Amino acid sequence: MFIMIKIGVPAVMAVCLSCCSGHTAGGGYELKCRVMEVEGGYGYVVLHGADTLIYQPFIPALSGRLPFATKVEALAAGWYAASLPMGKLRH
Repeated sequence: MFIMIKIGVPAVMAVCLSCCSGHTAGGGYELKCRVMEVEGGYGYVVLHGADTLIYQPFIPALSGRLPFATKVEALAAGWYAASLPMGKLRH
């Protein structure tokens, strides 16, 4: 099981990386995910045009202030976070 997780996670992250490296999140909405370097690692920011929707310098839902270890991890989480507000923006 651990091997499947270890193999599957990089594959999902690679897809997210290709989708989130500054590209729009679909439709006519200009949602973009950008990686930012923070002390000790990486975070992400989700933008709608020039407006910041989500500023996340640390891994959400973990106690403490732990940044993502790699750009790929930050982009994967950022892409997921960017997909959540799409329903709100469409209505």
